[in-house]
Amino acid sequence: MVFDVFKKKKSRAKLVAQPHSRPFSESQNAGPKISPVSAVLTENSHLSGSASSTSLPQSIHPPSYTPHDMQVPLQRQVPLGSGPENPLEVETVQTAKSDQLLIGIDFGTTNTGVAYVHIRRGNSPSDIHESIINEWPGNGNSVMSKIPSVIYYDEKGEVIAWGKQDPRQGQGRNRGDKFYEAKWFKMRLQSAPYLSEESLDPLPPGKTAVDVVSDYLTCILGSVTNQLKRELGIQLAESLLPNAQYILTVPAIWDDTGKNSTRIAAIRAGIVHDEDDRQLNFITEPEAASIFCAKSGLMTAGKGDVFLTVDCGGGTVDLIAYEVEDTEPLYVREFTEGTGGRCGSMYIDQSFSIIVRNLLTEWNPSEEYSEDRIQIMKKKIYTRCIGNFERIKRGFENRADIQWPVELDYDIHDESVQIHDGRIFFYNEDIRAAFDPTVDKIVELVNDQLDRIKRNGKEAKEILLVGGFGGSQYLYDQLRVRLPLLYRDRIRRPRDAVEAIVRGAVMSSVYDNVLQSRVARRSYMVNILAMFREGIDPEENRYQVADGTFRCRNARRILIEKGQRLQVGWHSPPTYFYRTVRMTDALVFSDKLYGCSEDVCPEYITDPRIRLIAVLEVDLSNIDQSLLERVRLRPNEPEMYRIRFAIQLSLEGGNEIQAAWIFNETVMGRASARFH
Repeated sequence: MVFDVFKKKKSRAKLVAQPHSRPFSESQNAGPKISPVSAVLTENSHLSGSASSTSLPQSIHPPSYTPHDMQVPLQRQVPLGSGPENPLEVETVQTAKSDQLLIGIDFGTTNTGVAYVHIRRGNSPSDIHESIINEWPGNGNSVMSKIPSVIYYDEKGEVIAWGKQDPRQGQGRNRGDKFYEAKWFKMRLQSAPYLSEESLDPLPPGKTAVDVVSDYLTCILGSVTNQLKRELGIQLAESLLPNAQYILTVPAIWDDTGKNSTRIAAIRAGIVHDEDDRQLNFITEPEAASIFCAKSGLMTAGKGDVFLTVDCGGGTVDLIAYEVEDTEPLYVREFTEGTGGRCGSMYIDQSFSIIVRNLLTEWNPSEEYSEDRIQIMKKKIYTRCIGNFERIKRGFENRADIQWPVELDYDIHDESVQIHDGRIFFYNEDIRAAFDPTVDKIVELVNDQLDRIKRNGKEAKEILLVGGFGGSQYLYDQLRVRLPLLYRDRIRRPRDAVEAIVRGAVMSSVYDNVLQSRVARRSYMVNILAMFREGIDPEENRYQVADGTFRCRNARRILIEKGQRLQVGWHSPPTYFYRTVRMTDALVFSDKLYGCSEDVCPEYITDPRIRLIAVLEVDLSNIDQSLLERVRLRPNEPEMYRIRFAIQLSLEGGNEIQAAWIFNETVMGRASARFH
């Protein structure tokens, strides 16, 4: 999408679009009143239409509309930096005309948890029943709040096991049958720089990351459905499930790529029906954890205080500082831009794997074993060590007097590789060597956020340590020792840190939104035709328009600035455009939106630091052509259509940037996600 920007005295510059490769010209009037419908901005996704400033539903694609049924009234615009006079509350229970079922899914890199809330018709606190899904296939009679994010396929690409199930067992399976294990696949949903291919195992043949996540979520949904039927009764569960609201957690550092990929996988898994289905919402993991801590009484920050949430998961660690705007009920706003990194517990697993491999590489048993036999033994020892590491990792406290033995299947003894009487021993320094590279990164991230808070004139009243890895005693101790002395006694860790995020996720839909405003993590922009600046703009961007003047191609107009504070429910002022097309042209258009995570955005969209975020697609073929403005650019030339429209972005529900394309007071077209 290319827009031509002109100056107009004392009024907002208008942007004009032309079809295909032709440039756009400026709209000379304020444009029509507009009414929006939304589309989620996703990595390289295609959305229909131009956005206007209004409240947009949270869905990837707006519904398909026709001119007679898509009239949506224009809602009040919220200026930047302002918000509703009364912030969103967290204490008031939503009115329930009938029973409601809310299902929160904390889909993690290493483990996944699910919680649900059943709200009965009475709508009093006693009518709200919250529970954790803790009965999982392959776990026998034991209960556990999370299930491993692992799935297994046979050679035909069929799912044969998942979670705690043994892929070597099952109907029609022989122990020697080949199978493929997929783990850590959540990390593949996100784009660079968060994805590190070299650190991930390959996916099963013929499978994409979305395929694997979809299959895994299908298994999760089936297991959740079964437990709900047992706990609520078959009849009640079956009546509630079709209208259940789902809340999926996502890392705060994810951009729209990861969110959109997760949504597509959820659709394929049958969690929701299609892109227009509003029964699925996202919440960032730190926000969910903060809600849980607030509701559980763990958080003691008062009005005006800042607290830092540190969510340590399996793949990523996310950090966001919030400022408390009120306490009864609780309102908060993002105080700093969220940060994070690839330093979850899976990287400790990888470090331990290297330690074991190095030990076994040094092992040269006596000549009584053949080379083939030695390789088989090494493989089995390695597998046994990796299988025991979760136990070691959870119990590690950095005590020099504790050793961690792993029973082997062989009666062997070799002190050079720490094998004694059929057991391989790992010592404190071995386990610490696996932990420290990851812990060092987390300490650095926490110190960075504390510095950001200080630069903004505050200090963190408390630090909330949550997530599966947040329950590590060693991590907790290291933070207490290595953070500035001021914060040593300000670290709070919920007793059930593993459940904090999933329980906070489902709480977020029971109560009004605790979060009042966010900080934009990237700039959003459109491609425009600007006036060409001699000696400044590159010659290759010079473009001559129909009136003979020269414009600069590949220029950009920023609609949202990185670091800009956005109120939940915020809408950008509508930006008006027009495009001039031949009357014989197809009235089908694609308008691109771009994003940039740099603090200072480059001037031209051809810079690799600016990435395609979304494509707004619209088809006006079936509209009443009498609605189209006719213009003649030059004497004796045929008339052309001038199509005026507007684009507007919004932050609806607080989790996703959305967009709409409006023509003649009507939202046009359908949004669909496409990756390039």
